[in-house]
Amino acid sequence: EETERAKQFVALTQHVVRSVGAGILAADLDGKTLYVNPAGASILGISDVDDQIGKPLEVVMPLAEHNWGLIASRARSQSIPRIEGTLERSQARLGLSVDPLKDERATVVGFIVNFQDLTELRIKADRERMKDRMAATGEMAARMAHEIKNPLASISGSAQMLGTVGGVDATGRRLLNIVVDESRRLSGILEGFLVFARPGSATHAICDLSKWLDDCLALLRRSDEIKPGHELLLESPDHLFVLGEEHLLRQIFWNLSRNALQAMPNGGNLRIFAERRERSVVIRWRDNGVGMSEEIRHRAFEPFVTTQSTGTGLGLAVVYSAVQEHGGSVDILSAPGRGTTVTVELPAVLEQA
Repeated sequence: EETERAKQFVALTQHVVRSVGAGILAADLDGKTLYVNPAGASILGISDVDDQIGKPLEVVMPLAEHNWGLIASRARSQSIPRIEGTLERSQARLGLSVDPLKDERATVVGFIVNFQDLTELRIKADRERMKDRMAATGEMAARMAHEIKNPLASISGSAQMLGTVGGVDATGRRLLNIVVDESRRLSGILEGFLVFARPGSATHAICDLSKWLDDCLALLRRSDEIKPGHELLLESPDHLFVLGEEHLLRQIFWNLSRNALQAMPNGGNLRIFAERRERSVVIRWRDNGVGMSEEIRHRAFEPFVTTQSTGTGLGLAVVYSAVQEHGGSVDILSAPGRGTTVTVELPAVLEQA
C-alpha cells in the first residue's frame, strides 16, 4: 500500500512538473542534464528532449554571460536566487534560479534550474506602460487640439479676408499667403492629433484584410512614395477576416508602408506578410532601410517622434491608437543599418461563407 501511494505521489509530481508554465531543468553534480519539462524545452527551443539528456548545461542552456561550471559549484552548497542571462542561440533573455537537488536522505545529488523567458514578460510590461502613457498623451492631445483649432481657424480666415482688402502690396499678400498656408498645415497636424486621440468613434464591421491589402498595394505602387529602386512584395492568403473599421485599417497600412519606404530613400525591398493564426491575424511590414536606434524604437509610438526631416511624427502614434482600437498589438524590431520589421496582430473572426 505504501509503495502504491509512493507511485501515485511520483506520478502526481511528474504531472505537476510537466504542467507548470515555467521551465524546469534538473542536472547532476557534473552539470549533465537529467530532465527538462515541456515548458523549458519550448523556451530553450528544444524539439527532442530525449536527445538532450546527458548533455552538459553549456550545450543545453548556453548563457552568454555565465559559466555553468561556476554556477554548478555554488549550487552544490547554496541556492542561487536570481540570475539573468542571454540564451546564445536565440538571444532570449532568461531569468533563472538554481537550487540544490537532494535525495530522500537530504544528500545533494545535483541541482534544479527554474527559469523563464523574460523577453515576453518585458514586452508585456512595455505594452502596459505604453498603453498608460499613450492614454494620458491622447487626453492631452484632444484638449490641446480643441483649444488651438478654433483660434487657428480665426487666424486663417482673417488672413484670407485681409488678402482681399485693397491697398495690400505684393509683399503683404505674400506674407498673408504664408500665414494661410501655415495655418492649414497646423490644422492638418491637429486633425492627425484628433485621429490619434479619438479613434473610438469608428463603427466596426467584418473586413477581409486580404482584399484591401491587395487594393492598397496597387494604389501604393502608383503613389509618389515609390522611388526608383523600390520593390514591393505582398504575401497573403485568399481571405483574412477581422472585425474592424476599414478607414482605420487603411491608415495602419498607409502609415506603416509610407514609413518603410521613407526609410529606404535610395531604394530597397518592402515585404508585407499576412497570415492567419489560431485566434489572430498577423501582418508584418519588413524593410531593409536605415533602421532605428534603440532609443527611437522604444519611443516610436509617441507623438512627434520621427527620424525624418519632414513630417509631423504622428504616423506611428496613429497606428498605435488604431491598433489599440481594434484590440490588437503592434511591435517593432529594428536596429541601425539592419532595417525594421513592424508586426501588427489583430483578433480574427471565423471564416465567412
